[in-house]
Amino acid sequence: MDAIEPKYLNTQFGAQQLALHVPFKGLPHEVLAAIYGQGQVLKVDAFSNIIVEGETSAGMYIVFEGMVGVYKSESASRRGALLKTLGVGQAFGEMSLIDRAPRSATVSAEVDCVLFELSAKTWDVLVAASPEWGLKLYQNFSADLATRVRAINDELIVSQRLLWRHAFALGLKNHDGPPPPSPSPLKTDKAAA
Repeated sequence: MDAIEPKYLNTQFGAQQLALHVPFKGLPHEVLAAIYGQGQVLKVDAFSNIIVEGETSAGMYIVFEGMVGVYKSESASRRGALLKTLGVGQAFGEMSLIDRAPRSATVSAEVDCVLFELSAKTWDVLVAASPEWGLKLYQNFSADLATRVRAINDELIVSQRLLWRHAFALGLKNHDGPPPPSPSPLKTDKAAA
C-alpha cells in the first residue's frame, strides 16, 4: 500500500473525525485532538486480519477508508461466518477497552483500509490523566453498547419466530423444544412476516 495521506497526520482533522463517533461525543476539541495524537493511523492490506478471535489484544479501531468483515468461528468454515461488514466511520474492538477479555470475533480487511487505532495502553493513560473525561468516555461507551445489545435482542426474537414458523410450516410439530414465542408489537416482526 501507499504511504498514509498527510490529512491523517493532522490532529485537528483527527479530532473532527473522532467527534463523529458515539464514544467520543461531547468531548472538547482539545481532548479529541489529544486522543487522536496518542493513537495511530494504520494502512491495512485487503484480506489481512486486524483482530483474531480468541487473542488477548486490546484496543479499538475506526474505519477511515475501506471496509472490514466481522467473522465468528464455526466448524463448517475455515474463515467463519460473516456477522456483518463495517465501513467508513464505523468502529470495532471497543469492548476490549472495557473488559480486556479475549477477542470475540475475527475482523479482516475486505479491501485495502485506513484505520485509526487506539490501544488499551493509550486508553488507560488517557483515562487516568483526566478522570472527568474518562468517565464521559465510559458513559458514552456504555450507552453505545446498550443500544447495540437491545438491537441484537430484537433481532434474536425475530429470528426465533421465523425459525418456529418455518419449523411448523415443515410439519415439525413433534419437537422437544419450547413453544414458539408469543407475538409482540416489534416493528421488525411486521417487516419479517
